Amino acid sequence: QIHLVRDSAAGKRFLAAMTSDSFDEFRRKVPLTEYADYADLLDGGSPRRFQSDAHVWAYTATGPGLSKWIPYTSRAYERLLDNAMAALLLAVAERPGHVAVSPGDLVMYNVPSRPYLSGIAAFGLAERFGLRGLLDPATSEALDFRDRIAASFREALRTRVDIIVSLTSVLWKMASRFEQRSPRNAGTIPGAHPNARAICRLARAGVKSALSRRPVRPKDLWSPKAIVGWGLDTRLFSDRIEHAWGKAPYEMYAATEGGIMGLQPRDREGMVFSPYSAFYEFIPAEQLRKKQEDPSFRPDVLELDEVEAGKTYEVVITNFYGMPLLRYRLGHLIHIHAQGQNGPEFEFTGRSDERIDIAGFTRMDENTIWKALGDAGLPPSDWTARRERSGDRPVLHIYVEPPIPCDETSLAVRLHDSLKRTDPLYADLETMLGIRPLRVTVLPPGTFDRYYEALRKAGAPLTRCHPPRMNADDDTIDRLLQAAPLKLELAA
Repeated sequence: QIHLVRDSAAGKRFLAAMTSDSFDEFRRKVPLTEYADYADLLDGGSPRRFQSDAHVWAYTATGPGLSKWIPYTSRAYERLLDNAMAALLLAVAERPGHVAVSPGDLVMYNVPSRPYLSGIAAFGLAERFGLRGLLDPATSEALDFRDRIAASFREALRTRVDIIVSLTSVLWKMASRFEQRSPRNAGTIPGAHPNARAICRLARAGVKSALSRRPVRPKDLWSPKAIVGWGLDTRLFSDRIEHAWGKAPYEMYAATEGGIMGLQPRDREGMVFSPYSAFYEFIPAEQLRKKQEDPSFRPDVLELDEVEAGKTYEVVITNFYGMPLLRYRLGHLIHIHAQGQNGPEFEFTGRSDERIDIAGFTRMDENTIWKALGDAGLPPSDWTARRERSGDRPVLHIYVEPPIPCDETSLAVRLHDSLKRTDPLYADLETMLGIRPLRVTVLPPGTFDRYYEALRKAGAPLTRCHPPRMNADDDTIDRLLQAAPLKLELAA
């Protein structure tokens, strides 16, 4: 990789201090990097800015008006497809040596279209392996995400579904809609024009549900060989998806910047890193706060064989195959479950880059929440926000101390509406998934001051005496609530 990128714009920027291609010198002299370090080379997906044999540019939205563009070389693109096929093979395998993926299998792709990485992979699987989507690719890309999902379900009713590849949050929402439909039309799909096969399928599903005395579930209509999903909420939705669809989702770990980097082994207890996708390094989570407080602090950066079970780390990747990212901080937190036979087994647990991920749709930053608070009519306030869970639902929980009296009963609704206006990706949670994830805890006057004084008296350094704005840990929230004898929790 050093040889491949040395003469590129990224190589000239970050490898200039190296006098050899040695691994030790690479780790000593190449700094940890973030997307901002490459933005002038990559933004907009312009091949003029990135001098390489970029085969395709992958895109992701990171917030209102914010995005990332990552170039994939031909070799990197082929590796992406290799790993996608590996995920499908492992997902359908019922025993060692069992192969049940065939050319001509029909795949329900509930994924964003190109240039999102998932859309690029879906097209590649069809072209290279003959795994056709339920919808014609040209037809599919002409539809927006919500309409494409609805069209896929209508077509699935008329044909069949062999494999499902989907954001797990989308499958969870579709299952919820089945549960909520009245008994009379529980087995129908709005807008569908059933053929003979669809009518038989609906009839069988109706009989199954009637005998079981429950609403029709997706598993009454389809029997996919496997479901492949990804995203921070996959574990959260897994049991519900299995209950509704008859299969637990096979989980993979992926990012636009690195492709598919983690797969589940057969026991599905955790995921293991693919050694062919990137070179991995890890920053211990306990050192991240020090890095935030002192940008000059150099955290320990460990190799894969140095991580320990029971600990949490931020993932750092160096691309292979001539892609540009070197010692790049993904902003992902993983927790190591155990040292498995195929390497450390891990779970994707959160973000370290001060963004809040809800259902794989929005990655909200501090500035977005500040703007939404202001637009909701709150003057500058003390607040902290984080991602939580409520049963099987993801929650965006904002703890706020209004500086002046306000109409508390309407605050959560006003803030929810303000977030929808500020962040279109947040608005998609309601329009596409029917999720209203916001919870607001209104703290009484003086709460943050009491928190500050309690930590100062305990000897905490000044920089630790105010909760972080984003993704505070459980201990911090517990201390904050202890400083608030009276509080009011509101749902949007």
